[in-house]
Amino acid sequence: MSSHLRRPPEEMSQTLLRKTGSNEDKRPAISVELVVLCLAHVVLNASGPIMLHWVKAQNGGTYPFSGAALTFHAYSAAVLLGLFWVGAQGAEGLRQLNRPIMFLKFGALAVLFSAGDTLSVCSMEYLDPATFSLVGKALAMVLAVGLSRIFLGRRQSQAQYQLLGAIILSTLAFCRFEAKSQLHATGVSSRAASATAGAGQLWAWGLALRAAAVLLQSMAAVLQEWLLGQEAWVPFMLQQSWMGCGALTTTFAAWRGMHGQSITHLFDGFDDWRALTLLALYTLNGLTVGLMVKRLGVLAKALCVPVHLGACYIYGVWSCTATLKLEAISAWLISTVLVVMFAVSKAKGRGSAK
Repeated sequence: MSSHLRRPPEEMSQTLLRKTGSNEDKRPAISVELVVLCLAHVVLNASGPIMLHWVKAQNGGTYPFSGAALTFHAYSAAVLLGLFWVGAQGAEGLRQLNRPIMFLKFGALAVLFSAGDTLSVCSMEYLDPATFSLVGKALAMVLAVGLSRIFLGRRQSQAQYQLLGAIILSTLAFCRFEAKSQLHATGVSSRAASATAGAGQLWAWGLALRAAAVLLQSMAAVLQEWLLGQEAWVPFMLQQSWMGCGALTTTFAAWRGMHGQSITHLFDGFDDWRALTLLALYTLNGLTVGLMVKRLGVLAKALCVPVHLGACYIYGVWSCTATLKLEAISAWLISTVLVVMFAVSKAKGRGSAK
């Protein structure tokens, strides 16, 4: 049995305090394991929008399921994985699981995550992919920097703040060029598209849903990083078990509130292999997001966004919903290089601090 399950959390907390001595960021430098984690996160994060667009296109432009149902089943799968891990630890794992206070802490955190996930999926019903990406990706990075500074006390050097600003601007430029390539591919003028998109109240409602979703998800990620700093003894899969219970309650309540149907309808649309593939990737993406926050922090998770946007753009070109534009590729390459420069800068800073 692993040693961290045998030691009481109070002893683990005291050990952590003695090792760190402060709230200073002591995250590990770049390693092969962390590089693999980042790559997996980028791939799975890119698969989400691609699979959502694909499933929607294969079903006549509508989703065969509700956003709340998708998140409900994804969290159900995560809970089952967590409980399987707990059961594998034997009686000691079950004793660790039976902590009502931790259920409340991580369950409340999961409410924010699941509410944000549900709102994000629902907003895709009203927004075009360009607006969805522009609002979500740029706002997520701004919020990650601001909330990390406010709640975690994470400060960057002047050069790192400049790199972050350049990353945000280059990401905005990429989203703009990508939107133009999509309009060119569909043969719709930008003026007509703007009038069509901005005229309806549904577009404004979708924009509000997307902004609220990003705010909830960013706040939840920052609070998760803070909570894991306070409860560093918690194994990742045990954390997933606690969080999953709160998430299941929230998503089920959201589904009942939006549809008011019987429980049997919760499985509507999931009898197709495409929807099941989306569900599997959505679940794995959620797990890698949690690992990213636990191992590297919320800012590192947000900075992976510009990298995976390139995969989504290539899919758009392949599916003939966008055209290949040199300016879009250039903006994406600049964003990716800047992200790598920021990561190297942080790694050097941690190395010199040791």
